[in-house]
Amino acid sequence: MAEIFGVAAGAISVASIAIQIADSLRIAIDFWEAIQHSDERINRISTQLHILYNYMAEIQREEQNGQIQGIQEELLRSTLIMMKRDLDNLTDLVSSLMLDISPSQNSVCRKIRRMQIALNDSKLSRAKGYVESATNLLHLLQSWQSRTMLQQMNGKIDAIFANSTRVQKEPSHCSGILPSSLIPTSSIDPTIAGLPGGDAQGMLKLFSTGTASIYDVDQNGQSLLHHACWSEKLDICRLLIGLGADIYQPDNRGFIPTSEICGSPETGKTIHFMVEYGGVDPFQYYHLRNPIYVTATILRTIIPHDTLVYLLGSSCFYGDLHSRIIFIVDTIRTLYQPRANFFETIALLCTHYEALQSHRSNRYKNQNLLLHSCVYEWCWGQANNDEDTKDVESKIVQILKLTKDLHRTEYRAHTVLGCILCYASYNKSHTITLISNWLMLLSKNGINSHEYLQQEIQRHPDGYKVEQCCRSIKLTVRFEDTENGPHFDVENITRPIYEHLDPAYLCEAWRQRDPKLGSMSTCLSVVDEGLIYDGRPLPSAPGSWVTTMKPNSELELVNLKWTGWGYSPTWIEA
Repeated sequence: MAEIFGVAAGAISVASIAIQIADSLRIAIDFWEAIQHSDERINRISTQLHILYNYMAEIQREEQNGQIQGIQEELLRSTLIMMKRDLDNLTDLVSSLMLDISPSQNSVCRKIRRMQIALNDSKLSRAKGYVESATNLLHLLQSWQSRTMLQQMNGKIDAIFANSTRVQKEPSHCSGILPSSLIPTSSIDPTIAGLPGGDAQGMLKLFSTGTASIYDVDQNGQSLLHHACWSEKLDICRLLIGLGADIYQPDNRGFIPTSEICGSPETGKTIHFMVEYGGVDPFQYYHLRNPIYVTATILRTIIPHDTLVYLLGSSCFYGDLHSRIIFIVDTIRTLYQPRANFFETIALLCTHYEALQSHRSNRYKNQNLLLHSCVYEWCWGQANNDEDTKDVESKIVQILKLTKDLHRTEYRAHTVLGCILCYASYNKSHTITLISNWLMLLSKNGINSHEYLQQEIQRHPDGYKVEQCCRSIKLTVRFEDTENGPHFDVENITRPIYEHLDPAYLCEAWRQRDPKLGSMSTCLSVVDEGLIYDGRPLPSAPGSWVTTMKPNSELELVNLKWTGWGYSPTWIEA
C-alpha cells in the first residue's frame, strides 16, 4: 500500500492505482457474494462493490484514451489514493473473516453458525463504513466532474455571446475551474465545528450538495483548511489535502493553514500527514509558518518519534543541509523529559546531526552548533537553579557521545568555553563557578577535563579572549596547584576603542545593554559616531519612538535566558 503514497504517488498513473483498487475490490466481491444469506446489509455491500469495480474499469479506459488530464488527473489520483486506503482496510477485514469462516468438513448448519458469529454487527458496520467512505468519495468526484463540465460550458457560452455581440465585458468567472467563493466568517467555522463529530463524512456531504468547496475562504482570507487545522480535525485535514487544498495558501495576515495548528500532542498526527502526504517540506516549514515572527514551530515540539525517523531518513525532501541542521538543533532544544522516547529521540537527532555536519558538501560548517546551543541554556539554568537543567544535561551527555561539537568552533571562532565566557552570568566568581561545573560535567562523562582545558589554553597562550559587544573578556588559567586543580582568573573590561564613550551608556562587566539599535537600552558602541557628542548620545540618537537612549541608572536589570544579566527598559516605560 505504501508504494502509492508520498512523492511516489505523483509518478504512478491513475490507471495503475485504479488497477490496484480493482484487485482489492475483486477479492472483496468474491467474498461477499460467497456468503450472501438474505442479509440486506451484505447484499447492499456487494452491490456497492460491483459499482465501484465497474467505475475503476471505466477510469482505466478513459486514461488509455487520453481523456484524463491536467487538474482532473491530479484530483482523480488524490481521490483514488484515499479510496484505496478505505478499500485496503476492507481487504484486511475480509482476510480476517476468511480465516474465521474457513472451509471444513463440518455440517452446513455449523458452518452457517460460524459465519453468523464471525459476521457480528461490529464487523458488518466496519465493512459498511469502509465501502460507504469510498462510495462518498466517488460521489464527490462525480459531482466535481459535473460541475466542471457545466462551468466550462457556461464559459464557452459567455465567449460565444461576447464574440457575437462584440461587447466588451468583464471575463466570466464561470469559465475557470472551481473559483474561490467568499463566504462570511461566521458561517465557515460552523461548517466544520457543527459537523457530527467533526468528521470527514459530513464534509463530503456538504461538498456533494454544493454547500461548500475546498476553495472557500472567509472574510479574513482563511480557508477551510485553516479552520480544520485550528479545530484539530485530522480527518477533515486529510480529506481537504487529499482533494487538493493548498497548504501554502496565506490568509489576509499572511499565515498559512499550518500556522493555525495548536500545541496538542494529537496534532503531531496532522503534521505527519501534511508532511508525508501533503508535500510540506519539514526543513523549510518553520520559515513559511509565520511570516511576521520567527517562532518555534509546532513541528519541532510535538512531532512523534516515528515521524522524525521518517523525516530524517527520507531523501524526498529538498531542504538543504543547513536547513536540516537548524531543524535538528531547534528540535533538540525544545525537547522535554516527559516526552515519550526522550533519550531515543535525542540519539536519533544527534546521529543525523553529526552526519550532516561532517558531510563534504556542507557549506555552513560550524554554524548552528548543537552543543553550543544547549550550553547557553545550561548556563542560564546553572545561574538560576532551574529545574530543567537536568534535561539540558541529559541532552549534553548524548551530544558529547555522538558528536564532535566539543572541539568545534562556531562562527565567532568560539568553542564551548568561549560561549560560557560570553554568557558571563552575573559576576566574576559565578563565571568561574560555571567553568568549574562545566569541567565537572565533562569528567562525569569520561572526558579528561584537565587535558581538555590544556588544549583550550594552548590555542590561546595569552589567555582565552572573547569580545562581547563593547566588552573584552579574557580567561587565564594556571596549572600550578595540582592538588586543588587549575586556578582561574577572568578579566572583563571595556574594549580600548570604546573607552572614550560615557560608561553610563555602555555595557558593564557581566551586565549587557542591547547590542541592537532602536531601544532605550541600546549600547552606545553600536551607535553611529555622528550621533555622539562628547561621549554621550545626542537627543536624536536612535532609541524608542518616544524617547532617547537612557543611562544604566535609569534602566532595569533583568536576567535574560540566552545572554544572562543585562539592562532593559522597565516594563512600564517599554
